Amino acid sequence: AKPFVNRETKQGAFTIGKSSMDIEVEDPEKDIRWDSTMPVMDRVGEEIQIGLNVHMLGTVLKGINEKEVKWEYNSPVSANILTGINGQKPNTLHLIMPIRLKGELS
Repeated sequence: AKPFVNRETKQGAFTIGKSSMDIEVEDPEKDIRWDSTMPVMDRVGEEIQIGLNVHMLGTVLKGINEKEVKWEYNSPVSANILTGINGQKPNTLHLIMPIRLKGELS
């Protein structure tokens, strides 16, 4: 996703459903759009769409260095907490703040 993201906003939209997550980035200046879907395991709650800085998320995921990650969030505008689930120290967590998506009021 990183090569396709707008170089100024670095924004990506993550729509997290019951069994999958849709990832969408675009750069209107270059008329480029990229999307992908990946599976989600053990999801609880309603579908949610969260905007994140794709470059920052990549940095956080590299720091976790595990195949599976636990992603905790409460709303599209509250902090996201990511932790490894397969052996990383249990007290190590990574926090990433969301970016408001266009048209988002709350």
